[in-house]
Amino acid sequence: MNVNGTIKPVLHLAGTADIGDFNEDGTMEVANWIHDTGPLETIQLYAWNASKQDYEKANSDDFPGYFRGAPYNYDRGMDEGKGASSTPQNMLDYAWASTYLNMGDYGKAVSFASIGMKFPSDYYPGKQVWSSIEKTASASQEVQEAYFHLSVQLRRAVDGIVKKYSNFYNPVPHSIPLVSKGSGGIVHVRVIGTFDSTEAGHYIRATELSFAVDGRGLVAGSLVAKDAFGNTVWKG
Repeated sequence: MNVNGTIKPVLHLAGTADIGDFNEDGTMEVANWIHDTGPLETIQLYAWNASKQDYEKANSDDFPGYFRGAPYNYDRGMDEGKGASSTPQNMLDYAWASTYLNMGDYGKAVSFASIGMKFPSDYYPGKQVWSSIEKTASASQEVQEAYFHLSVQLRRAVDGIVKKYSNFYNPVPHSIPLVSKGSGGIVHVRVIGTFDSTEAGHYIRATELSFAVDGRGLVAGSLVAKDAFGNTVWKG
């Protein structure tokens, strides 16, 4: 970044940097690939924090579209390509479980994690990691599937709110809404995408929305929009 004629570094990384607009919000993100074990890579995402004029670590689950691209193809290359015969099965399964979890394909993440739990305890990455992936994916799969079991009236209410705040150029959410049922017929929703609002005359962008609805629409005061760092950027 150029500050008063002086070049100021905004991100220092080791490993490989994959740079692109991963969530199509008009801002470049960085995926830092760092060698893990054997052929495996750990991926840390960084997004631009406009208020701090710097890159910061971002939540992987806010960028499912990225993991459907390069990471998925990398895993497929290991599985189907020249490295398949030399890559231990436990490492391949761990790669797939992690990638599917970040893609939001929770059913497949659960399947691979369940397979991983059957490996000996001293096999990488270990029972604790397999268990964590399985629990996280199972819980997310449950609330994802709940969206499809909503009544027509409630689904229309959820879809209407998502559409209202969706970015004009990228109106389709990046993931299926995650839904949990509350009391009194209210459902709680979390959805990943690109969302916009104007507050106090300022244009604000978010990567996820959380809100509650009943059959009549948005429950007053329940909407919370967050950025890729988990910070609340507006409420409604």
